[in-house]
Amino acid sequence: METKKLVEIDAAYLEGGGQALRIALSLSCILRRPIRVVKIRAHRPKPGLANQHVHAVNMLKDNTNADVVGNTLLSTELEFTPRTIIGDMYRVDTHTADSITLIYQTILPVLLFDGRSSRVDLTGGTNVFFAPQVEYMLQVLQPNLERFGISFKLKVLHYGFCPRGNGRCQLDVDPVRQKKVLAHMLGSDASSQLSGYISKEICVDDNLQDQLIIFMALASGCSRFLSGRSPSTRAPPSTWSSK
Repeated sequence: METKKLVEIDAAYLEGGGQALRIALSLSCILRRPIRVVKIRAHRPKPGLANQHVHAVNMLKDNTNADVVGNTLLSTELEFTPRTIIGDMYRVDTHTADSITLIYQTILPVLLFDGRSSRVDLTGGTNVFFAPQVEYMLQVLQPNLERFGISFKLKVLHYGFCPRGNGRCQLDVDPVRQKKVLAHMLGSDASSQLSGYISKEICVDDNLQDQLIIFMALASGCSRFLSGRSPSTRAPPSTWSSK
């Protein structure tokens, strides 16, 4: 089998958060291309791998029979060499309130390229800070991915919140063929953002565009959407890492 050249990715580029790592891992598995990711989450208060990233890497390791170096808490470098994607039944308990949806973001694109149906059963946080809420994945991400012909089912068995977690979800995939915030403040902020998107005829919010880029890159043909960010702001890390 041909040995592919290792690709080094600077995860500190632009935002310097975890999205660059997630997309790099997904594409590495799909393309079977070994990667070295450096400066992981360099712009975060605690740089390096967090618990959720370690679990995601371990799951992808099992899913692709990969060789992995550096998958430890707070590690700022990771080498990942995947082999064949193996669809199966996976059960992971994070034992924390780590975001279930962010782990699903990493594994979902990979399982779409396996020849079999898969199930990923995760225990962690369904609704936590600084991550997509499980309702967002169900009501926003899923309908948009259906436009790509992507089929998956997400079932919430139990909700989990900070700090205990203990939420549980099941994701069934068919291959392709902080501080307290008052509810009224959240509602006011959300309605203000929505009004801005509508007035500018923007169809994809800033959070969704980060999640859609990888599927747009993998789809045949040309996919486009009108972004909510002006040219003067920093582009999301997914814009460059999925090209």
